[in-house]
Amino acid sequence: MKSVDEIIAFILAEKPSLKISDIREMIKRKAEELGELVDEYVIALMVAKELGVSIPKEGESLKVSKLKIRDLIAGLRNVNLVARVVKIDREIIFSRNGKTRKCLRIGIGDATGVINLVLWDDQIEQIKNVRIGDIVQVSRGYTREYRGRVELYLGSGGKISLAGGEIPPLEYFLENYEQECTLLQVKNVLQLHDFACIRGIDFKGRRIRILIWGGLRDSLKEECYYVCGLRRKYESRDFIEYYTNRNKVTFTPYQANIPSTDYKVCTPSHIDIEEARDFILRGCYLALNPTKFPKIFLGDERNFIQVLLTSDNVLLPILNSDPGFDILLEGVDIVKGSRGRIVKIGRCGHIRVIGPSKLFSSEKPPERFIIESEGFCTLRGAVISLDFKFRLMKTESGEKIASFCSLLIDDGTGQARIYSSSPDIIKNLLAMSEGEALDYLKAGVLDKIVAYMKKEVLGKNFNFECFVYVREEGNRVGMASSISTESGEG
Repeated sequence: MKSVDEIIAFILAEKPSLKISDIREMIKRKAEELGELVDEYVIALMVAKELGVSIPKEGESLKVSKLKIRDLIAGLRNVNLVARVVKIDREIIFSRNGKTRKCLRIGIGDATGVINLVLWDDQIEQIKNVRIGDIVQVSRGYTREYRGRVELYLGSGGKISLAGGEIPPLEYFLENYEQECTLLQVKNVLQLHDFACIRGIDFKGRRIRILIWGGLRDSLKEECYYVCGLRRKYESRDFIEYYTNRNKVTFTPYQANIPSTDYKVCTPSHIDIEEARDFILRGCYLALNPTKFPKIFLGDERNFIQVLLTSDNVLLPILNSDPGFDILLEGVDIVKGSRGRIVKIGRCGHIRVIGPSKLFSSEKPPERFIIESEGFCTLRGAVISLDFKFRLMKTESGEKIASFCSLLIDDGTGQARIYSSSPDIIKNLLAMSEGEALDYLKAGVLDKIVAYMKKEVLGKNFNFECFVYVREEGNRVGMASSISTESGEG
């Protein structure tokens, strides 16, 4: 005997304009009309007859072309349908009662919906030649509820075979259903020992970034892939970001027409947005403040900004370069902070050194008073306050000391704030070699020595070859590429 739920499924297949709730309401009203003497199953048959729906006899099932995924409810038997494979999860192997079991979930869909097809043990062999995007026919299946969702299983003698039919393409399911999948044209792959980041373009032409904890199992080419096992973290009109791990994510090569999209390249003077993800920033590397989360000072001819680095791995390309080189920062984000926007680059980012910047000419810059200074020039002034930052950094070639200073100088016409990561910080301000400073830092005594040297520097005049920016209210900020004593010695 068929169940009431099966009767409802047959009605839905013949009357797609109706909803499950509509049919249940019809059965409820008919039961109230007839009283308790008539069984609910019989009432469901009466409703079907009134609607002109013929119920198959025991042992018969609906034709393949009739049953759709939206018609499936828990408790159905002898389910036959045709659908497109939209997802193939990783096979799960486990032991139960001393016996090894295997389980595999496949997402299949038609124009009406998507459902998981669950395969066990030897059933998995039936899909060894099935690929993402294939159309399959499922025969002799049954449905049950699992964790609040209806799933499809193969019954005794159940089969999966390749088939044909008018089923929407993969893009339809990505557009209309939550699939934890996407179509991706790979543009860039960053692989670390325990982490990987994939950047590219999705099927909608949006920039996409996938963060994979544990790294990649296999190398990827700059080709198109159907990617599943993703958890969406952030989405905007032109960008989407996913998180996943190496045990869950799957990459299947797939042919698709991915729209061409160029990554936006910004400069420090032309960042007029409050929030953005994964864009490219180009400018001159002016200085590095090596705090726990380092900050790069990046500038052009009109403005400079600070870029927060949340991963030391991003720093490696510039640790062996002195300030004054143009660099390209890929994977930059702008996020809202409590004190305004924050420009940052994390583990998915990458920095490339391009070459010498035009901001700093090879010729000696002209001398300027602070009050009239702007652009590349030499300032002379007495140090009236200063602060140092030092940090031991590990590079591919060994250990290196990263140094930074912030000074306030005065030349009688005005004051200027000076930032610098020049080697002259150690050589000419602290009067020691980089090797000595590195040894002191590793011995844990550099801070004490610097505290003493500050007294020697305060009030002393120095020359600063720097690029000067005029900020609000006329304040001057200089990015020094060279620092020397007033006499030019050092």
